Amino acid sequence: GCNGEGLYVANMETSNAHYEMDGLRHSESIGLTPKLIELGNEHNLEDSIRFPLQLMTPQAYSQLGKVYYDSIMAEFPTAKVCAVGGNTPNIPHWVDSVLHYIPTIDALSFHVYINANNASDLAFNVNRALAEPFRIGTNPSPSLDYRYNLSGFPSNKEVWVTEFNLLESASGVPQIISQTWTHVLFNMAMHHFFLGKSNVSMILNHSLAGDNHFQSISRQNKKITANALSMKLLYDMSRGSQSCQNMNFSGNPSIIYGTTTIPKLVGWKFNYPGMEKGFICNFSKDTFALSFGNIFAYTMQFDQYNADTNLVVNGISSLNKYTGNSSDTIIIYPYSITQINSAIT
Repeated sequence: GCNGEGLYVANMETSNAHYEMDGLRHSESIGLTPKLIELGNEHNLEDSIRFPLQLMTPQAYSQLGKVYYDSIMAEFPTAKVCAVGGNTPNIPHWVDSVLHYIPTIDALSFHVYINANNASDLAFNVNRALAEPFRIGTNPSPSLDYRYNLSGFPSNKEVWVTEFNLLESASGVPQIISQTWTHVLFNMAMHHFFLGKSNVSMILNHSLAGDNHFQSISRQNKKITANALSMKLLYDMSRGSQSCQNMNFSGNPSIIYGTTTIPKLVGWKFNYPGMEKGFICNFSKDTFALSFGNIFAYTMQFDQYNADTNLVVNGISSLNKYTGNSSDTIIIYPYSITQINSAIT
């Protein structure tokens, strides 16, 4: 209905390749052509209490994955297939095993959740939360950068980020940052990290529905949540683009929180035939007058969104919106996200 592309996850835990192929054939028969297929889910992570059949040895997963992969390629030769990816401290050679048994696999998956570092006091601290996606190292917990590097992704394979989000606290514990405007900014920081990795070709947030922590569509009023807006505001600029470049800002203004450097500004330019688009995120309480005359050659139409950092997002209409046109300078307000459209006419 929305002309979206589906990502199909084959069940390797309680099913078999024969039955899963029936499912893919049925999908094709009703017009949902399977083009992107993921072989199972997090079989390299141990969770023996909730999912006793989930954890597999690298060899067992890879050999079974080869059966699924060959079955899929025989009937859907143009599909792209993704294997569970990522070395872990307990399984440091997971990726080596996958590539040994399925050397022609198209992609490896990466699932990552980063907390807001507020479990000790449940305080609402914007800089403390935003420092987490930018942090490097393992203290107090493994960082996004550490987890990505530990995963051991080879440069010649695509990386599909098929799950990611803010993971503020355990289920049932009050969430302070989740679904506020700061949650939007938090996910934008994760987007910025993924966009900087040349082999990341998919960014798929978790999830469309679920509990209040993760849902993108509110079960109460069906409006889109902070989680959804963190996707929409970026994807409306990036969808269908042919390439993108990271914008550099004069002086690289930043915030120091503990040992972490938080950039006050990040931005990306997306290139289309006849169109250039831009995306600017301000992670600070400062206002900037930025010149874009040397980035966009034509008049810019822009929409800028902002809100109080603790605002619980209730649809896009709950945000402040400022729209304008400029041939050079745009005022970037605190904690704002700016979308830029520049038509080449």
